[in-house]
Amino acid sequence: MNRFKYFIINISSIILTSIIFRIIDIYFTSFVASKIGSENLGIYHLVMNVYLFGITLACSGINFSVTRVVSEELALYNYGGIKKVMKHCLLISFFISTISSILLYINTDFIIENFLHSKVQPSVIYLICLALPLISISSAINGYFAGIRKVYKNAIGQFIEHIAKVIVTSYILMLFLPNGLEYSCYALILGDLISEIITFIYIWIIYFFDKKQHNGSMEIATRRWIYT
Repeated sequence: MNRFKYFIINISSIILTSIIFRIIDIYFTSFVASKIGSENLGIYHLVMNVYLFGITLACSGINFSVTRVVSEELALYNYGGIKKVMKHCLLISFFISTISSILLYINTDFIIENFLHSKVQPSVIYLICLALPLISISSAINGYFAGIRKVYKNAIGQFIEHIAKVIVTSYILMLFLPNGLEYSCYALILGDLISEIITFIYIWIIYFFDKKQHNGSMEIATRRWIYT
C-alpha cells in the first residue's frame, strides 16, 4: 500500500507540475516576445540551443545513473552505499560539468561567429558556463530523490525554478531594456542563471536534511533486517 501511495504521489506531482510549467512557459514566452521583438527572440532561441547543448555535455545522463544505483542500494538497506555513491556521483558531475564549461569558454568566439552570427556578446556564453556546474549537480541530486521515491521534492524544486525565472528574468529584462535591445539576450540568460542558483540552494538544503533523516531511518531498518 505504501508503494502504491508513493507511486500515486510521484506520478500526480509530475503530471501536475508539467501542466503548470507548460502554461507558465507559454505566458512567459509571450511576454518576452512582446518586449524584445521577434528578431531578438529568435536570437535568444539560438542561444538556448547552445545552452541546451552545454547542459547535455554537463549532465551526461547523471540523473538516470544516480537514480538506478541509489534505488539498488536502497533495496538492500545499504545507506552507507548510498552515501558513497552520492559522493562519487556529485564529484563526477562537478568534474564533467567543469570540463564542459571550459570547452564552451575556450570556443566562445567560434560559437558566436558560426552559430550565433555575432549577434550576442561573449558574456552571454560566460553566463552559460557558470550555470552548467549548478545544473549538473542539481541533476545528480534530483536523481537521488527519484531513487528514494521522493520525486515530489524534485517537482517542488522545478516549480521554484520556474517561478524564480519568471520573476527575476522579467525584472532584469525591464532593467536592461532602456540600454537597448542588444542587452535583452544577456538579461534573459542572467535571469536564468539566477533562477538556477536559487534552485541549487533549495535542492542542496533539502538534500542535506533528507540525507541526515534518511540515515537514521536506514540504520533502524538495517538493524531490524539483521535481527529478524
